[in-house]
Amino acid sequence: MKITDRYIIKGFLRMFGLSLTAITFIYVVVDMFEKMSRFIALKVPGSKILLYYLYEAPVAVTRIIAPIAVLIAGIAAVGTLSRNFELIAFKASGISLYRLFAPLIIVGILLSLSIFLMDEELSTRAAWHKRLLSEQIFHRRYEDIKRKRIYLMSEDGIFFKVDRLIPEKYTLVRLTVYKFEDGRITTRLDANRAEWYNKWYIYDGKLYDFDTEKFVQFASYQPNWYVTFRSFLFEAKFLEELRIPELRQYINKLRAGGEDTVDEEVELHTRIAFSLTGLIVLLIALPIAVNVRLSGFAWGFAFAFLMSFVYWGLTQTGKALGKAGFLSPALAAWLPNLVFIVIAAVLLQMTRK
Repeated sequence: MKITDRYIIKGFLRMFGLSLTAITFIYVVVDMFEKMSRFIALKVPGSKILLYYLYEAPVAVTRIIAPIAVLIAGIAAVGTLSRNFELIAFKASGISLYRLFAPLIIVGILLSLSIFLMDEELSTRAAWHKRLLSEQIFHRRYEDIKRKRIYLMSEDGIFFKVDRLIPEKYTLVRLTVYKFEDGRITTRLDANRAEWYNKWYIYDGKLYDFDTEKFVQFASYQPNWYVTFRSFLFEAKFLEELRIPELRQYINKLRAGGEDTVDEEVELHTRIAFSLTGLIVLLIALPIAVNVRLSGFAWGFAFAFLMSFVYWGLTQTGKALGKAGFLSPALAAWLPNLVFIVIAAVLLQMTRK
């Protein structure tokens, strides 16, 4: 690695570390002040507040803060070179801007990969632990679970999809249950509700037996499930708490049962596509940063932040269109990336070499 590469990478990583730390600190402080009155009213111990933000931090970093930190680091690192006339010196010595950008792009790729792996291995688990802790702290008794579809895979090969859970009544609403043997569905149960009284009671549903190709409609039914209601409270997960292999597995099982998997597929593709956000905003930031000597840092930061928020808006719009069926899940997730890659390519092409 050349001395110039090490110099540029060192400056970029220093700014990335400072930006990541500063934005994370601001995010935590703002969120803490917003919740402080509730923490005080509920007499939450300091140890639990600390634990809450230890779980919150990795989720915020990988899904919100890291791309912004990459953006700021790119603007600051290259912008500083431009303001100090170092870019002119590099070009005078025969080094093109594209060659100067190359190590930063490689670092951007590695950072995107690292953020993706951190999200997979740490943030998904942290999101799950944070939800359980927040339910305990705020005494809302799983309020969020009431509004979201949840999933559970039992150890005996039974897959549960539940549209709504009512903790205070120990009730599952609109559930579908598949039993798998040797990778194939043997039975499927659809019911309006299930209630837990130390054992399960199922009401208003149908039970399909795929081996005999028969089904039974019932008003009430008592299944022999090993899972308890507690399993749905502490083991079931939301989409954002699933790792990608888990999400793929659940999609495959839902498909095998003839279920609509649009929401799950959009989440899967968006999770993968969003991992490239840091690299894409870096590609946009670099050509902008070259001109900050003339226009000033404020303009460079303002324009780059505007582009990042537009990117975020397109991502959310794409997700909504995908879930509504107007776009395929893959196109809905990847369209913002494609649009901004084109913008980045145009900006790089327009940049003086």
